[in-house]
Amino acid sequence: DIVHDKRYQDVFEPYKKRAYRALDETPNPIAEILSQGLLAGDPRKTASLKALEDADKIYALAFAYKVLGDKKFLDKAGEFLLAWAKVNKATEDPINETKIEDIVTAYDLIRNDIKPKDKTTIDAWMHSKADAQLGSKYAKGSKGTAINNWNSHRIKLITIIAYTLHDTSYNSAITRELEKQLNINLNPDGTTHDLIERDAFHYQTYDLEPLLSACIAIYRATGKDYFTWKTANGSSIKNCVDYMVPFMTGEKIHPEFV
Repeated sequence: DIVHDKRYQDVFEPYKKRAYRALDETPNPIAEILSQGLLAGDPRKTASLKALEDADKIYALAFAYKVLGDKKFLDKAGEFLLAWAKVNKATEDPINETKIEDIVTAYDLIRNDIKPKDKTTIDAWMHSKADAQLGSKYAKGSKGTAINNWNSHRIKLITIIAYTLHDTSYNSAITRELEKQLNINLNPDGTTHDLIERDAFHYQTYDLEPLLSACIAIYRATGKDYFTWKTANGSSIKNCVDYMVPFMTGEKIHPEFV
C-alpha cells in the first residue's frame, strides 16, 4: 500500500513535506482571482498567484490526511477551505477560475469528513463557482471563447465541482456542453481548434488538459468514457492526444508560432 511501498512513498513524500509546512501557515485567500490577460509583474496578477499557493497547500493537506489518517491535516485543510469560501467570489472568467482545480479535487478527497456547518459554507461557494461558469458570458454567441480552450476550462470546472458535490442537477448541462465542445473543437486529423488558431502545442495541451480532467471525473463517477468517444466527424480526445506523441518524443518537430 502507499504507506509501505517505496514507489508510492517517493511520490507522496513531497506532498507530506508540504502538508507539514502548511500546518504552521495561514490561509491567504483573495477576493477575486486576476491573472488572465495581465502581464507578469502586474500587482493584481502577483497577488492572485501568491494567494493561489494555497491550492497546493490544501491539496497536500487533504492528501496527507487520506494517507496518514491524522486529523490535524483534515482540520487545517478545512481551515484553508473555509477561509477561501468566505472571501473568494465567483467570476465568469474560466481562465482565472480554472486555477482552483486543486482546491476542488482536494475538497473531493475530504468532503465527507468536513464539519457539517463548514461543509455547507464550502458547498455554497463551490456552487457559486459552477453556476457562474454555467452562465458565463464567455460561452455565449459567436465568441471565440465559446469554442476554444476557455470553454474547455469552463466545462472542466463545472464538471469537477458537480461530481465533488454529488449534484446531479448539472448532469444534463455537462453532457450537452461537453459533447458540443468535442464536436466543434476537435478535428479528425488529431489537431484541435486551438492548435490551428495559435500554431502552438501549448494551446493544444491547454485545450486538452481540462477536457481530460472533466472526462476522468465523469469516468470515475459513471463509467462513461469520453476519452475515446467519437464526434460526428470521427474526432476524439484520444486521437488528439495520440497526434501529439511523436512531437513529444522528438520523432517529429513542430516549429512554434511560425
